[in-house]
Amino acid sequence: MVFFLSEQGFKVTDRNGVTPIGTEKIDRTFFATYPRGDIVKRLSAAIDPRSTTVIWAMPGNPGMLWCYNWTLEKWSTISVPNVGVFSGFTANVSLEGVDALYPGGIDTVPYSLDDPIFAGGNPLFLIANWVGTVGTLAGPNMEARFAVHPIELEPGYRARVSGVRAVSDAVTGSVTLDARARAGDPEHKRVSGTIRNNGRLAIRANGRHIGTEYVLPAGATWTYAHGLAMDYEVAGVR
Repeated sequence: MVFFLSEQGFKVTDRNGVTPIGTEKIDRTFFATYPRGDIVKRLSAAIDPRSTTVIWAMPGNPGMLWCYNWTLEKWSTISVPNVGVFSGFTANVSLEGVDALYPGGIDTVPYSLDDPIFAGGNPLFLIANWVGTVGTLAGPNMEARFAVHPIELEPGYRARVSGVRAVSDAVTGSVTLDARARAGDPEHKRVSGTIRNNGRLAIRANGRHIGTEYVLPAGATWTYAHGLAMDYEVAGVR
């Protein structure tokens, strides 16, 4: 597969056909964020093979990584200082390096010295930060934000929300509800507290169109966040 950005948006080709991957997902937002001249001069891209993700980077402090997971067919963005991204490979380990890894001596090395583990060549996704240092994305989790634009929980009816449960293994986080009478009305947000021990967040909102934002704080330990389960009742059409 070959991923690319065209004047019509983000696309992928398998050399037999071209498929749009950003239509009604990210294209309009991307082109509205950056001038065409900056995109041509500054945009870089690379593949993260370990997570089946292709990443386009717009440099800045902070800059933005636009990430597409082709297995899940989902987009996300990461705000991080960068001057560009590129693909690379792990370096081979010298005898001096092996000695540093296993100070107990050669007899403590659990592999043969010609094992591929020491040969290097494993693919890496690399990023150059704002001061020019090159490395991988590692460390504690950054703040994660999942947002859904206002939708009708019950088509044609208002909904009274009394609580929300996060479908996630995170034990902390907050939820913002944006309840509107009409989708085009100004934002009307109510913010809950932290997740209780039972996994539920007590929050009340009343509206026909309900938007949600689920935020996991920086440093939180979690591996998945599937969505939000809402406790609500139908409240009529007015």
